[in-house]
Amino acid sequence: VSDSIDIGKITACRHANGRDWWIIIGRYNKSEVYTLLFDGNKVVSSSIQNIGRIPETTSGYCCFSPDGKYYCVTSKKEDLISGEGRVEFYSFDRCSGLLSNRQFDLIDTTPTLAVGCAFSPDNRFLYLSSSYYLYQYEIINGKLSNKQVIAEYDGHYGHIFQNNRSSSTFGNLQLAPDGRIYSNPEFLQSRYMHVINEPNK
Repeated sequence: VSDSIDIGKITACRHANGRDWWIIIGRYNKSEVYTLLFDGNKVVSSSIQNIGRIPETTSGYCCFSPDGKYYCVTSKKEDLISGEGRVEFYSFDRCSGLLSNRQFDLIDTTPTLAVGCAFSPDNRFLYLSSSYYLYQYEIINGKLSNKQVIAEYDGHYGHIFQNNRSSSTFGNLQLAPDGRIYSNPEFLQSRYMHVINEPNK
């Protein structure tokens, strides 16, 4: 792709044929995304879809739900330090590679360094994180519903080495093979990690 693309925010989803892969990556500062079809050896097709998204110029994360029916991408409203987190949520067609049913939400109004996202293993919940809050949305008939705060940063600072300490705020989220969702603090060096032990609940 001879173009400027989003900072991070690239992910893949298995094609409905069970063999190929869809790869989604946004165009930098554009309302469009590239959809690439990868057959395991090479990219066999590439297309641009205008999904009406917010033109992205900030960092964030993205992920597909485990069943591939939904796609989520996070970003920040302002710069890397003081931006407010936001999320865009879409339905995804694993046969055509098309995104639809765009939904948007401003996560909260607190400045944040990282805006994480992860789906529960059963595809029922979407979890989002800002630096200070962890949120759960229920997905009902393809719509984000029942947003609630499930955790709040308690101000804990931990020792790293020598006289250095770091906060253990929330950061990116990742669904792991053990069915738990892990969150590393927004600072790279930390002795702490947050865990959602039962994300299906």
